[in-house]
Amino acid sequence: MKPLQIALIVVLSFVVALATGKYVASHNGAGATVKESTFERVVRTGEIRCAYAVYEPPLFKDPNTGQLSGIFYDVMEEVGRRLNLKIKWVEEVGYGTIAEGFATDRYDAFCNTVWPTPERTRGASFTIPLYYSPVDVFVRADDHRFDGNISKLNDPSFIFAVKDGDVSDAFASQIFPKAKHASIPDMADTSQLLVDLAHNKADAAINSPELLYQFLNKNPGTLRNLTPDKPINAAANTIMIKPDQYQFKTMLDVTLQGLLNSGFIDAELQKYKSYNPIYLKNALPYEPGERDGR
Repeated sequence: MKPLQIALIVVLSFVVALATGKYVASHNGAGATVKESTFERVVRTGEIRCAYAVYEPPLFKDPNTGQLSGIFYDVMEEVGRRLNLKIKWVEEVGYGTIAEGFATDRYDAFCNTVWPTPERTRGASFTIPLYYSPVDVFVRADDHRFDGNISKLNDPSFIFAVKDGDVSDAFASQIFPKAKHASIPDMADTSQLLVDLAHNKADAAINSPELLYQFLNKNPGTLRNLTPDKPINAAANTIMIKPDQYQFKTMLDVTLQGLLNSGFIDAELQKYKSYNPIYLKNALPYEPGERDGR
């Protein structure tokens, strides 16, 4: 065999071996592009992309200027300051479609209060709670059919005012599974639930009491809290993030715990006290007492 033929065979063998190796690697997952994690992207860009929804007092939006404010706005801006990261408020979304934005990588976190539910864990994870909210049942002021026995509401002849994809829908389904629902779109103002209740479009609604008291300030004598002394649940107010992002969650959790320990969160709740919130504060992770002098 001539030297040229031998050289050609060697080159062809190398090309075939290289192509085969790439084929095997691609089918075995070796050499595949590894997707950048949220933590890696945040560190690389120096910013956290926040989606949000307007829900007062956790988050306000000035209708004229678009400027945001509120408990969660202040908290996230402080988180950014402590982490030396910019908080970029990129998109207003409905509570029922938060997970869709995570799936399409439009934002890194939903930076207003979210109450974790079993349904939401399918498409998201959650930070530690900033505080808790009691969850109550509301009825019309002159409706006494359920006094002393809210289990009567668990009947197909009664209707709950709920918001698509919202905890009002989830809690009504969990606690009163036999009752029917009258839904509003997920982008609608949550207070519309109480408007529908007041106008006899439903028999009851479920939410946090500050929503009721804000409504009563403008519509006195229309509705009342059926469970003021015994809430049907206590919900954690958290920040919702993409699933499977351990390092990013750890970064947020550690920073939020620092805000809790330092009194920043308590000061925020006090700052917005005029909006009638009824919040349950987190217990400190330690017992305050005398120092040992060291």
